[in-house]
Amino acid sequence: MAQNEGDKNWVSKKIVLRMALVLIVLLVLTAVLRRLPVLGIVLAAASAAMMIMFAYFSYARYKFSPAGGDVQGRISELILEKIDPAAAGRLLDIGCGSGVLSAAAAVRCPALTVDGIDYWGGAWGYSMDQCKARADAAGVGGRITWTQASAAALPFEDGTFDIIISNMVFHEVADAKDKRDVIREALRVLKPGGTFLLQDLFKVEKLYGPAKDLLPFIQSLGAVSAAMDDTSKSPFIPVLLRNSMFFGKIGLIRGKK
Repeated sequence: MAQNEGDKNWVSKKIVLRMALVLIVLLVLTAVLRRLPVLGIVLAAASAAMMIMFAYFSYARYKFSPAGGDVQGRISELILEKIDPAAAGRLLDIGCGSGVLSAAAAVRCPALTVDGIDYWGGAWGYSMDQCKARADAAGVGGRITWTQASAAALPFEDGTFDIIISNMVFHEVADAKDKRDVIREALRVLKPGGTFLLQDLFKVEKLYGPAKDLLPFIQSLGAVSAAMDDTSKSPFIPVLLRNSMFFGKIGLIRGKK
């Protein structure tokens, strides 16, 4: 599922530019104050550290982009490829962002109607208009409904959806202190017998508790089956990005209610 060149990169240009600015300032200070032994050494060390960070985040931004292998798009595709093309009914994409996964699901599954929800705050620069434009361009705008809402308080009745998907969103839900509550809310609106495909930083204990307890927790919410794929080991993810800063702790939880 290729990203468009205009899609927002998960490592924003703003982050990289800020690092570049800090690096320039540190290099200038190092040059000006190099005669001061202790301070000069500290500034030189700080400059070297910032140079490494700048290079690393620039590398990550490149690898996320279509030109660098589209790791960002291929992460989303791990969910898409598990949706049966013959699936029918109603699908919910929680935290739809720019609408890329919602539109792709609608294209893949002609018998599905799709709902995309997102808070669309200012942090990521996504918008409902962007989603509508993407869906219209893909020819599926008539089958997708967009709603502004929090993933912690979905504006739907219990058991509304046949399929629920979400990609790298739950850890970002600010109004849920315990991220397991976002899983609980997702399963609340899933029909009995429905399918869930949720990908996030599920191996981060401070977000979701001990990994060994997460699947039993999901089963306690009414899931009749639940399994987690270790998508951090997907072969297209570069080794340098398989760490806790990026994809070292991701997993895809799939199952039925």
